[in-house]
Amino acid sequence: MRPETCEVNFFGSYDGHVYAYDSQTGKLVWKSDYIGEQWENTYGNQAFNGASRGAGGVLYYSTSTTYSMQPRTRFQELVAINETTGKFLWTLPIGVAPTAVAYGYLLGSDGENGMQYCIGKGKTDTTVTIQSDVISKGSSVLIKGTVMDLSPSQTNTPAVSDSDMNEWMDYLHGQNATLINTPPKPEGVPVKLTAVGSDGTVVDLGTAASNSEGLFAKAWTPPTEDLYMIYASFEGSNSYWSSSAATALAVDSPTAPTASPTPPASQVSTSPDMPMAIVGVGVAMIIAVAIATVLILRKH
Repeated sequence: MRPETCEVNFFGSYDGHVYAYDSQTGKLVWKSDYIGEQWENTYGNQAFNGASRGAGGVLYYSTSTTYSMQPRTRFQELVAINETTGKFLWTLPIGVAPTAVAYGYLLGSDGENGMQYCIGKGKTDTTVTIQSDVISKGSSVLIKGTVMDLSPSQTNTPAVSDSDMNEWMDYLHGQNATLINTPPKPEGVPVKLTAVGSDGTVVDLGTAASNSEGLFAKAWTPPTEDLYMIYASFEGSNSYWSSSAATALAVDSPTAPTASPTPPASQVSTSPDMPMAIVGVGVAMIIAVAIATVLILRKH
């Protein structure tokens, strides 16, 4: 660690390191992390021969094609370095030559493609919904939503973890053919879920992690009948500003089952059939008398 009273000069090297020297004694204060072996040029690694800027205790160094030779070498990088220790804070797989730093944002241009970049924390948008927002006590609900990146250069793409940011930026902006053909599946970000009852009681629902599509989800069974406000909060990261959203859920008492009406006992109605039965008997008697009369006449 460099002494607080030490005046330090910083130098980028062709060996893939940045060096800090005491400007009064010439003593080496620190040697940075290594940018990594690559065989795009004769040095075996990318050379810190681009531009550099420093602000807020961070040094920004870029690599570029040595002596502007043709064809251009690939896989240039911009590296953020801890000014005190020489440790890499992050790397961006684009050769952005930094030109200015202000209000937490770094401006720079890529000499390989002529693009201008502004690098810093991105705005986010968090949403939360409940499909069935009126339920009976004892029922479960599915709370779900998204956390998306609103940065102008990649608006409405999923917010991803800091650990996956290097590969994600390479996929979105670095024109890395391998990643374009096989898109990465980065981890998302943590979302804190909270329910607040009508009396102000706060219920911690835990944390849900969004996925590589920006979606998060969590099932919850409310403990009491009440009107709840449901809050989803992404607290931000080194890469994103925070954002939050809210929705509502009503929990009613269980509805008692309604008894099915009992059908009335069946009534056997004989009145319509009785005249027909009497008529039938009468006809049979007449026929029987007629037959008897015929038989008597035949005997005589």
